[in-house]
Amino acid sequence: MAKTQSSVRKLVKPEYSAEKNLTDLMDATVALYKNNMSLQAIAEDLSLNPIKVRKLLITAGVYQSDIADAVQQTFQSFRTTQDYKTAVSSTMIALHLSRPSVTSYLPYEKGVYFPEDAEAENISAGAERQRHYRAVTALKKNPCESCFICTNVQETDLAGHGENVAEYAHKLRVADEVIGKIRAALKPDDIMVVMADHGNDPTIGHPHHTREKVPLLIAGSHKKPQCIGERATLSDVGATAADYFHAPAPQNGRSFLPLLR
Repeated sequence: MAKTQSSVRKLVKPEYSAEKNLTDLMDATVALYKNNMSLQAIAEDLSLNPIKVRKLLITAGVYQSDIADAVQQTFQSFRTTQDYKTAVSSTMIALHLSRPSVTSYLPYEKGVYFPEDAEAENISAGAERQRHYRAVTALKKNPCESCFICTNVQETDLAGHGENVAEYAHKLRVADEVIGKIRAALKPDDIMVVMADHGNDPTIGHPHHTREKVPLLIAGSHKKPQCIGERATLSDVGATAADYFHAPAPQNGRSFLPLLR
């Protein structure tokens, strides 16, 4: 007699409950937040990405900000007539935000499990941020001889879009403080590049990108402060990183590494 195959999919981790995991994380996050801990401190305490901490607090209904309110209200207005994905896209257009920015301010609808070995293109932006955060944490515990770290400070961008001058100033102060700590920890062969891809002036009178020139600041062991000139493209930074690691040059950009020697 032939065996009848069951159409029920076996759980890879039958003991795993996404909903319970979400509830447990949310309870722990809220408890720390009510104890006046910052998002960064909560993230470090729970080994989470700070953006996930904020999303958990939003889901619990205890986190509020102008940009969060704007995203949620705009999203809900579209959600009455559109499906989730389309409503997110409409919110992106209305507020001039990226998809990760919009979804980071929306509450979780259900618990989600992301396998550690999933390919990057098959996981969400939120999961990729979590993977990146864990990688940086692991690197701090077990430093390697040579590595490349790219960090995007998203909060200044969001404050600029939200035309929130006080929040923008606060995030600049936080970034400035942390950049100082990183610079102090640089080893002789390390190079730190601080840059932006566009302006986001919160006082200009609209929530769109402002197109003023942006800074390119470089810290390292080069002998004396010097100007590397106005660069033609942001690709020069990528070309410089490739040059530093002796990797093939990218299609665009010119390395400014020789100017730092």
